Amino acid sequence: MTSVLVLDDLATDRELMRVVLGYAGYAVLEAATGAEALALARSERPDLIIADVLMPQMDGYEFVQELRGDPDTAAIPVIFCTATYDVTEVHALVEACGVSRVLVKPVEPEEIIGAVSHVLGTTPQVAPAVAAEDFAREHQRVLNAKLLAKVEELERVNAEQQRLHEELLRAQRQTEESLILLETLQETAPVGIAFVDRELHVQHLNEKLAMMRGVRREDAI
Repeated sequence: MTSVLVLDDLATDRELMRVVLGYAGYAVLEAATGAEALALARSERPDLIIADVLMPQMDGYEFVQELRGDPDTAAIPVIFCTATYDVTEVHALVEACGVSRVLVKPVEPEEIIGAVSHVLGTTPQVAPAVAAEDFAREHQRVLNAKLLAKVEELERVNAEQQRLHEELLRAQRQTEESLILLETLQETAPVGIAFVDRELHVQHLNEKLAMMRGVRREDAI
């Protein structure tokens, strides 16, 4: 049976791949880290590997570089499946690492099966390992671009939080002003005014009403 190794640090994404690929008749291996995936690739020799890109410890690029550096696993085709793919950022590195296809999350089951069928239908080509200096330069460029994107995202989130905070302060000021105005109106009104709760218990009344009842306001409440 054709086997596919799924490398992703998110269990939910691995489960999706396992269900989809299992339904399509593939044997599925799973790994949560690059090191675990390398060990499985060397021991089980899967026919295809589907790997996430951004992962802790060893990301997808580093994993493929290690894979291509081992003659026993160099010819295994790889598909990237990631939510952070940008053609302009990683095209050179993806091509240099010999990655066959890139799927962008969220990905439909039909697209997954179609990509796997297409890649497995082609003759595996041993992709040469990228020169360490070239890989390091391209890899750092991609990571810098991702870091910049994260910084910009955090700045947008902070700006939105600041806007919401300012709106909350304005709303609080308006509420305080409304309460002061209400207090002023009820204390200066020529008629008796009382506020009751849902059970019709008096919660507040003005001095005029207390005088009309002939009791102290505190006693009336």
